[in-house]
Amino acid sequence: MLSALRLAIALARIPRLFASLLLIPLILSLLLVYGQLVVTGLVVRTLSQDPKTIESTLRQIKQDNLGRRLLYGDGVELPPLKLCRWTETIVEGVAHEIPPAGCEPDKLDVALHVPDPAAFDAAQYEKIFNGNVERLHVCKTCQPHVVIEVGETENKTQVYSVWGMLILSLIRFNDDVNEQYINVVKNFDKIKFSIGDISFYSSGLRHPVGVRTMYMSMAVVFNIALLIIIAMWLALRAHRKVLDYFARSGALLPMVAATGKGVFYAALWILTFFRVGAFLFAAVPMTLYGFAEILRKDQVHSVFGSDYIALFLWVVAIVTSLGLATLISSISELKQRHQFMSFVYRYLPIAICAIGMLLWSLSFISDAEVTGTFRNVMTALPILGMGPVLIAPIFKPNFDVLAIHTVLTSLLFVIALQHNARWFAAHLEDL
Repeated sequence: MLSALRLAIALARIPRLFASLLLIPLILSLLLVYGQLVVTGLVVRTLSQDPKTIESTLRQIKQDNLGRRLLYGDGVELPPLKLCRWTETIVEGVAHEIPPAGCEPDKLDVALHVPDPAAFDAAQYEKIFNGNVERLHVCKTCQPHVVIEVGETENKTQVYSVWGMLILSLIRFNDDVNEQYINVVKNFDKIKFSIGDISFYSSGLRHPVGVRTMYMSMAVVFNIALLIIIAMWLALRAHRKVLDYFARSGALLPMVAATGKGVFYAALWILTFFRVGAFLFAAVPMTLYGFAEILRKDQVHSVFGSDYIALFLWVVAIVTSLGLATLISSISELKQRHQFMSFVYRYLPIAICAIGMLLWSLSFISDAEVTGTFRNVMTALPILGMGPVLIAPIFKPNFDVLAIHTVLTSLLFVIALQHNARWFAAHLEDL
């Protein structure tokens, strides 16, 4: 093992290999982690908003809107819009439309194309655009960057610039619309208060599932699971990176002959641990900081509760489960010249996991006691129970189920690792 560690450190010091194996993938992975934290924050804030929060947010947007700041240089609401009805005059036998005094058209205005501008009732459009545009033109042919063709049966909007699209995005922040939206949210809030917290009971679950917080919990759990999946993906690709680097230069066989097949394969795994460890060393603090900014204390409790034993068992179970799936998939990296077998090993864990998740989900159709036993058996099985284990913080299985899953998965992991090592030693020339 010491020889393998020295070899791994020596390989990691090669600049080109260090960049392709550690530096560039880690930077891209951390960007992905940051992106998923942003998305999680948006989801959690959307799901946890109450009427007061929504009203405060809309009031803040009304006072300082980024769209208006980009369009007009100031984010405050505009003065009441001016309605401009164009009139038609005949000049040398040709009809011309002219705007009223003080209504000279601008590209950031909005136009309504109607058959009879003088008689058209534009009150509805005044409510929509008031505070977000300076002038609303009622005409037949005038053409700012936003033109609404008002027809008898349907309307069409023609936009002639990105700025016109930005103007249309502002109609969501209309006072009349916001008031109706807040009233709807308040009414739904009253209904939720009348019903109270909803708990889903089913056999085989350690605790009932909190339906009200389920969606927020899923967002957080999948965020953590994605973190583990990225780490496993980095581990999966590490083998191929090193092998390809030396195979292209023709140095693979001489190096293996000099160091020994066992030492070289062990060094591959040590490099894999370097790669995953470096990623987790940077990503875990970032994720914890993101959760601290996104979640309130009561929301953290609703997702993880105060049972740290359950949290520890879940983390160990999901790491070993995804680790086994990664190890099986890594065989496909070693067997790239055998296309069919490479395909089978690459997607077999995903297929088995999907089948297990489907059967586990369908079991909830029946409320018989035996379905709880069936779900526990499915969850305890390696690979097949990976999906239920992934969402274990939400649909809480018994502790012994997670423990059995971890033990069985660990045994298969050791067996698969030995198989990989033997195959690597016997088929080095095929790499």
